Amino acid sequence: MRLWCRWLARAIPTGAACAFAAAALIGPAKAAVDEERYAACIAKMESDPRDAFDTAVFWRFMGGGIPAAHCAGLALIRMGQHKYGAERLETVVRKMRNSDDFNEPAKIAEVLAQAGHGWMLTRDPARARHLYTKALEYFVDRSLAAIDLRDFRAAAGDLDAAVKFDPESTDAYAFRARVRRKLGDVEGAIADAERAVSLDANHVPALLERGSLRRLMNDSEGARADWQRVVEVAPDSSEAVSAKAMLKALESQ
Repeated sequence: MRLWCRWLARAIPTGAACAFAAAALIGPAKAAVDEERYAACIAKMESDPRDAFDTAVFWRFMGGGIPAAHCAGLALIRMGQHKYGAERLETVVRKMRNSDDFNEPAKIAEVLAQAGHGWMLTRDPARARHLYTKALEYFVDRSLAAIDLRDFRAAAGDLDAAVKFDPESTDAYAFRARVRRKLGDVEGAIADAERAVSLDANHVPALLERGSLRRLMNDSEGARADWQRVVEVAPDSSEAVSAKAMLKALESQ
């Protein structure tokens, strides 16, 4: 893990690289992978990215599969062949999605972010933004699944990564506010809810959550204002149903 993060910090100095290093390797959860060979390939890029690329190509020819292809793509970016490296990493993502062994959201998000950085270095910010957005969606979507399962700590981890990756993700702040409240971190939840509303004053989940937090802090008027805004902005939404129920409970007290 530390090796992976140190290398990414040098090769991909975006400030978000290690947020996506949820695992030291992109190896699958089910199949056996030559982790030492993969780590050695990554380590070679510190001093000789060309040798790392040649090693990865040979390993892939010998059956190294997705890990070898991933190392080759990263080596190309390290060598300055940004466009070709980014294209290879996008190919790696497609193969991961079609693989029973490698189809893990966090790892796919990591490679998407690496490909996006390659396109940034190629001066193609539009393509980079597209890939960064896809990477972010993986973390946010997985956090919602964790919330449904009431695994709030797992959700918090994914949302922490999403916020580090995109400090202006309204969804990530809004959902993390809810998760932090569930974990008992009211102060952190309030900060996240306020940040989400500052980014989008009509963000329905953020308004709903801020209303709940205000009510928790005995700010009934603030809670009422937020929940009424939810009903105004999205009257047919599930959030509006919840807001109406909480407004009714508030009035009966």
